[in-house]
Amino acid sequence: MEGYVLSHAGHEDIAWNGAEWHGEVPHGTVPENKAQAVNIEMLAKGYMVRKDVMSKAKEFDQRHGLIATVAATVISVDRKFGLIEKIVVGTSTVNQQLKAVNEKYLVSGKTNSAFAVAEEKVNTTGSR
Repeated sequence: MEGYVLSHAGHEDIAWNGAEWHGEVPHGTVPENKAQAVNIEMLAKGYMVRKDVMSKAKEFDQRHGLIATVAATVISVDRKFGLIEKIVVGTSTVNQQLKAVNEKYLVSGKTNSAFAVAEEKVNTTGSR
């Protein structure tokens, strides 16, 4: 890490001597370590870095067809094992069990009553 130099357009180089930074730091931001210095430089380049990364990733995918391959694999696994159907059935079963518990123990009614009492106490305390 010692001897690392960070350059910014329109600013003199910022150098790390192993103990502190030297040079003009944009916007008063003083990086504490090399990782922060790299982040500052990346952010200074901003949108162009993100745009470049996205276009390179898109080109890579178009060449290698990764997204299409992953999508086809997911569809194939779902058809083979019926995962989506099992998830739907499982969700439905859980919802039915929650409804049965709610009806047996009157959870919703008791919760609504408790909230109503609490709201009434807050309103009467606040109006004094």
